[in-house]
Amino acid sequence: ASTLEDALDSLYQQTFDDFKLVLCDDASTDNTYEVANAYAKKYDNIILIRNEKNLKLASSLNCCLEYADTEYVARMDGDDISLPERFEKEINFLDQHPEFALVSCPMIYFDETGDWGKGKAIEKPTKHDFKRTTPFCHAPAMIRTKVMKEVNGYTVNKYLVRGQDYYLWYKIYKAGYVGY
Repeated sequence: ASTLEDALDSLYQQTFDDFKLVLCDDASTDNTYEVANAYAKKYDNIILIRNEKNLKLASSLNCCLEYADTEYVARMDGDDISLPERFEKEINFLDQHPEFALVSCPMIYFDETGDWGKGKAIEKPTKHDFKRTTPFCHAPAMIRTKVMKEVNGYTVNKYLVRGQDYYLWYKIYKAGYVGY
């Protein structure tokens, strides 16, 4: 709850503003749902989901995907902030490069005291890059919806509670797609 307003405000400051926002409260125990609901009442492009029990990230993301009827799916957590041109840049890139199924970028890491680091990225990851690291940052990723649905979204099992993104990239590459 303490970070959700900043996260949502960053989406409403996007230079590309024609988007649908699917919010999922995964049975939080603070006032996250109340914060999300206040935004849902304020903006008509929000679909708000509330899990009765904590399903964990992969299941919650799959619940959100059920509402995805847009060309692309952008990913973000409630403690992330998107830079104002994120959607515009990612959509333009994917529109201009149909050979890529997804696009992401390095994250700028921050906390309550400010920025403290920046991630690294491999421009055009190959399947061999999976041996060393996860080739994409999850939070700033944008993925073609048809690809997400083709690979059946996120895999839900006890071994992927923290690695659902890595396994998603693997499934996308295994299906013959690549990312940037």
